[in-house]
Amino acid sequence: MSAAPGRFTRLRRVAGVLAAIGLGWAAWLFLFGGFDLRLGSFTLTSNEPLRPLVVGLVALAIFVRRSDVRVWLAWIRRILTDGVPTAPLASVLTGAVLVLGLTYGSTSLAGSDIYGYFSQADLWVEGDLRIELPWVDEAPWRDADWTFTPLAYRPVGEPGAVVMVPTYSSGLPLLMALAQIVGGYAAMFAVVPITGALVVLVTYGLGRRLGLPGAGLIASLLLATSPAFLMMVMLPMSDVPAAAAWALAAWFLPGRSRWAPVGAGLAAAMAILIRPNLVFLAAVLGLWFVIEAARAWPRVGTAIGRGAAFAAAAAVGAAGVAAINYHFFGSPFTSGYGDLGDMFQQAHIGPNVRNYFTWMLESSPVGLLGLAVLAAPLLLWWRTREARQFMVVGAIFVAGVWLHYCWYLVFDHWSYLRFLMPAWPFMMLAAAAVAQALLRHRLLIVRVVTVALIGAIVVMQTRHTVSQHIFNLGRSERHYPGAALVLRNRTPENSVVIGMQHSGTIGYYGGRVVMRYDYLDDDDLDLAVDWLAERGIPVYALLQDFEVPRFEERFRGQRVAAELEDRCIILYLGTSEIRIYRLTGPVPHPTEFRRVNGDVSHLRYVPPSPTPHPALRLPGGS
Repeated sequence: MSAAPGRFTRLRRVAGVLAAIGLGWAAWLFLFGGFDLRLGSFTLTSNEPLRPLVVGLVALAIFVRRSDVRVWLAWIRRILTDGVPTAPLASVLTGAVLVLGLTYGSTSLAGSDIYGYFSQADLWVEGDLRIELPWVDEAPWRDADWTFTPLAYRPVGEPGAVVMVPTYSSGLPLLMALAQIVGGYAAMFAVVPITGALVVLVTYGLGRRLGLPGAGLIASLLLATSPAFLMMVMLPMSDVPAAAAWALAAWFLPGRSRWAPVGAGLAAAMAILIRPNLVFLAAVLGLWFVIEAARAWPRVGTAIGRGAAFAAAAAVGAAGVAAINYHFFGSPFTSGYGDLGDMFQQAHIGPNVRNYFTWMLESSPVGLLGLAVLAAPLLLWWRTREARQFMVVGAIFVAGVWLHYCWYLVFDHWSYLRFLMPAWPFMMLAAAAVAQALLRHRLLIVRVVTVALIGAIVVMQTRHTVSQHIFNLGRSERHYPGAALVLRNRTPENSVVIGMQHSGTIGYYGGRVVMRYDYLDDDDLDLAVDWLAERGIPVYALLQDFEVPRFEERFRGQRVAAELEDRCIILYLGTSEIRIYRLTGPVPHPTEFRRVNGDVSHLRYVPPSPTPHPALRLPGGS
């Protein structure tokens, strides 16, 4: 009589294993595409997810038929709603984000932002943030100081004492400089993955602080799989560090310790140093202490003291920004971005609202649910009055971020969701609170559908991440150091290289003085090349594929532009095509042309040139 139950148990186990294999196989094919697996002379090819999906669903049906599904749902419910320890699962998510960032994150300086942060970090380590440009006063063309200034920098000073200084805010470069002092050059690339992991962990911690650890876990899962967040974990830019600092400030805010306001203020200070334009968010978080004072009325002394401690600590960041601005530009209210009036306009609001909502709907629609919950505000999801009051502050915080960036410049790519990153922990937490409430529902079907929806959202976000090649971003940026190394090896040291997109990395990796063509008047190209050639300085140009037609169109009618195609000496074939031209001397013979397959994949971290901030040596010692 005992044989039948034993057979049923074995059948359930086999069905469970087949369900896990089939559904996992189908999910892999759905997310990452097909594969060919060779085992000796046997090759297994799998490209179509439908077959393993059918096998998995049939096996799952058998497993459910031979199991009590309520046991499994009760187990999930206990994890998310009834206090079963969620910290280990949150730790796994945190570790996964850190590993992904360290494994797939970019280790190359590129374009304006990344070059700007890393080169400024080097200057902080060196102790001098000004780079002298003594030769620009001799150049006979207009805006010569700007032409010799790479992306992420701007020239300042009077004639005879012109220097270039960083454009970008100093918060992230300071963190990178600290990492370099502690762990060397490579450690700077770990800053963003570490702060990305911190955002995930603190999002979970916020849920715990509000009495909903299950919601914190769901929120951290939704955040950790969102494409915009993962993209910015892969790129060493300031979006994720700023989000981490604001999230940490919010986590400290409701803490009972007397040091909690100081911790919140210092985290806000770092956020302000990273992104000074969001300084007003410190005042938003300060509303929490107004709420504390109202709750404690008429004994408000403690709340006022805590608020003062928060304000004093946060003011360190604002004071630091003011001091740096004064040092560079002579005014605490002038930044490297210059006049902000054109950047913030009412006309930007409509296009930005459409863009942000469309992009979020396509990549992370659950964020819109969180936005709706905060906007209502639907406070019934929160268990305590303190939690409800805290989420009111969170809703104002999110509204401030959205309004600020809807007022800002209009961009045309979904990756600019990164601007809204400081608001994401609150948005994901609000959506997760709804999910946790539904998991408590008395109807079994509601709980089943909620679990299925969470899984579907995670799969959808992961698929979008893969389809956008986010885990290939690090490899795709390798043409910047690769082309600069070729330039360094094949050009004289005292050369000038005309460029724009690569203007920072030409100096950082290549050790050559750059001259930006986007600041050169369209009739001054021949003048600049001839003036340098007369002083014995070879002139080259380094242009990425998309820059070549722009360059030729800009300088149409100039001798150098007309000869450009004949003067190409190197075609660099990496993750992008880059051409290097010799613009001085006789037109190169065709035999001088070389195709170079640029591969620096053997170098995990490409070190900077021995002279990452090169200087031009003109006759007479200038």
